[in-house]
Amino acid sequence: VAAAHPAMVRKIAGEGHEVACHGDRHELVSNQTPDEFRVDIHRAKALLEDLTSQPVLGYRAPNFSIGRAQAWAYDILLEEGFQYDSSIYPILHDRYGEPGAPRFPYEILRKGRETLLEFPIGTVRLLGVNLPIGGGGYFRLLPLALIRYAIQRVNAHERQPTMFYFHPWELDPD
Repeated sequence: VAAAHPAMVRKIAGEGHEVACHGDRHELVSNQTPDEFRVDIHRAKALLEDLTSQPVLGYRAPNFSIGRAQAWAYDILLEEGFQYDSSIYPILHDRYGEPGAPRFPYEILRKGRETLLEFPIGTVRLLGVNLPIGGGGYFRLLPLALIRYAIQRVNAHERQPTMFYFHPWELDPD
């Protein structure tokens, strides 16, 4: 998207928004080797930094595809200059998710003075189960009142922020 619409990326950054990285080819991390992953994120990060003249600090794996078997990706993210990741969805799902992962921001990797923070996608815990409220398909399919209630519950009862994401086309299909 950035290569096809560089003016849009510049405008977003120019209006004060942080631009983070989702990879160059939107390839699942679980389908890449460590070398392929490094090339992919390096290419995307360089393009975004060139367009915005700002450092790119954040990353999210396509389809939350950093699982336990891809923990090597955190080392590469840290080596490539990322400061945070948001690829963990602490839910039970057939294609992604780690239901036992922490639900709120935490340090996922430390090497010397460098750290990589994890900002897991938002969940509400009810009846001992993490339920997804963090955006994407759940934002499109669940009633807005339910999403709003769940986020307010997490904020008020657990006194924690909720990571919420959306794709631009979910707000503006044009």
